[in-house]
Amino acid sequence: MSLRRLNARRDYCEERIVRACEECGCTVYKISSRGIPDLLVFAPKSPHHSRARAFLIEVKRSSKSDLTPDQKKFHQDAWRGEWPVFVVWNGDDVLGILNEVTR
Repeated sequence: MSLRRLNARRDYCEERIVRACEECGCTVYKISSRGIPDLLVFAPKSPHHSRARAFLIEVKRSSKSDLTPDQKKFHQDAWRGEWPVFVVWNGDDVLGILNEVTR
């Protein structure tokens, strides 16, 4: 797969998810490495947390998309439970994740 094709797939729904995170006050970094989730997200402080909360997002094109073996391994390890990893398909999924992470 060419780099150009990889970038085209990445942009398919990821930009909407990034925008949804940013609209909720999050800072988002795109990650490009095999098996590592696509986005590193820092949610703003909340009344329940004195610090920003960090989590990872794996963007999938459809709910039928499976995780690769490398992704499954990372999700199982996920820095030994220190970093939550979420799989999302659209920007609406982000609101539920933010509610979960910031409570």
